[in-house]
Amino acid sequence: MGKALSRRSAALALAACLFLPASLFAQDNAGKLVILILGPPGGGKTTQSKNLSRKYKIPSYSMSWILNQESGWVKNQYKKSLSLPMATGDFVNDELANQLVSKHITTKKARNGFILDGYPRSLKQAQYLETTLRELGLPQPIVIDLKVPEAMAAERLRKRGKKQDKPEIIEMRMADYRIEADFIHEHYKSVLRAVDGTPSASQVWPAVQKAVEQ
Repeated sequence: MGKALSRRSAALALAACLFLPASLFAQDNAGKLVILILGPPGGGKTTQSKNLSRKYKIPSYSMSWILNQESGWVKNQYKKSLSLPMATGDFVNDELANQLVSKHITTKKARNGFILDGYPRSLKQAQYLETTLRELGLPQPIVIDLKVPEAMAAERLRKRGKKQDKPEIIEMRMADYRIEADFIHEHYKSVLRAVDGTPSASQVWPAVQKAVEQ
């Protein structure tokens, strides 16, 4: 009789846990923030990512920065996989992209969240990110979409006058952006927050803050 009651009590306790309000579990990621920032090259992502990083005290990582930072580490094992993106602007495969991003977002520095630019770009990458966020006790991402016409963004890059801003490289980067944008717009359409990125950076920043906090 005692054992039966014990089993019944355990079953009731388990059932109660299954139906606890979600707000109790949300406490684990209270005060934490994950942001995906989307926009064309020359759209102001770097500036706004830095602003967000300063305001919310979370690190910002772009895929291009990660590739540059990790080039020495990766070349030993994935030389062919990495040399192509570094040379042409094409992106690494899903497995390698996930490994590279994971190395940064699972550090103590990113324990309260982070900002990502250029990742995820595919369903497999998005699924990997979502699983990793759950494992880390972090919320699912807010997606900020900086809306800047490609012609305007390209003109900004040309005026910058850097070596990597040659017309053929700009077009290649725009093509990469279109692939990323198509995926982000479809996969994250329910949480996408559009921001007009055409004004000056100082004018765009308040709108970015408002989008994050809405």
